Amino acid sequence: MCGIFLCARASDVDVDFFDLSRKLQAANAARGPDSQGHHKTIIAPDGAGSQTLILDFYASELRLRGDDPIEQPHQKDGDVLCWNGEARSTKNLPRAFTDQVE
Repeated sequence: MCGIFLCARASDVDVDFFDLSRKLQAANAARGPDSQGHHKTIIAPDGAGSQTLILDFYASELRLRGDDPIEQPHQKDGDVLCWNGEARSTKNLPRAFTDQVE
């Protein structure tokens, strides 16, 4: 089992929100004990009166195939990707194969 958790928040949230976010992050990590990752994106406002938006991506992996954990979230050129589950059917592939690196 794997897990994905996205926290989207303004820059001025209260303590209760942070407490809930930490609990959800811990629950997500328990879903994938082999690897956990985090990426933060900050979107600054364009005009006066706008709030900064903060996106926290959390991903965890329970490795079922392959020898090495695949760290998520993947990041490239400012894009962020998290996924959960097998990308395609692997019933005819060797156990050492992982579709996460293909």
